[in-house]
This record gives sequence, C-alpha cells and structure tokens, in this order.
Amino acid sequence: MKIRIHDFLNLLARWRGEHARVQDQATSANLSRLRAVAPLVAALNAVHVLIFALQLVRAPVDSNRYRWAVGLLITHLTMGLTMLAVAGLVVAAAVIVTRVCEPRHCSANSSEGHDAGSRGSNVRSPA
Repeated sequence: MKIRIHDFLNLLARWRGEHARVQDQATSANLSRLRAVAPLVAALNAVHVLIFALQLVRAPVDSNRYRWAVGLLITHLTMGLTMLAVAGLVVAAAVIVTRVCEPRHCSANSSEGHDAGSRGSNVRSPA
C-alpha cells in the first residue's frame, strides 16, 4: 500500500509540473475564447429575455406560465449581464496587460519575463 501512495504522490507532483508549464498558455487561450464567446452568450440571453418578456405580456398574472416566464426572464437577464461584465473585464485586463507589459519583458510565461527584466538583459547592445 505504501508503494501505491508513493506512486500517487509522484503522479501528483508530475501533474503539478505539467500544469505549471502550460498554465500561462492555457490562461491566455481561455481568456481569448472568453473574449470571443462572452458577447455572443450575452446577445443570446438578450434574445431569450425579449422572448420571455413577450410571454409575460400575454400570460395571466396569476398563472404558472407567468411565474415560469418571470423565473426564466430573471435567470437569462442575470446570465446576460454576467457575460457582459465578464467580457468587459477580459477586455479591460487585456488593455491593462498591454499597457503595463513591455514586449521584451512580457512573454507567454510572464513570470520569467518579469524576472528577466528585473535582472537585466544578457544581450549586449552594439558599441
């Protein structure tokens, strides 16, 4: 049993290493996807809100259909506003990172880029 626990701990350590190697690239790819998809999801939720608002106008106030439409309208409105906020935050973060990071200091692995910038460059300028 002890050997299996040791193997499992080794496996977890290997996964941590793999995660650390791809973390920045995965984050960048996911933020790019989110930047593209969030406005589309917000627009789709806006269409749903309009549909459920029209159903509210036609349904009697004391019916189950009315309560169902109100619940779905609130749900889709919340999801749409959340996606708009997420899209805005992703775009704002990209602007901030672009302004803060100089191209020579920021790379796919931002921690290495900042460390290299703080220690100075190994590249000599022509004399």
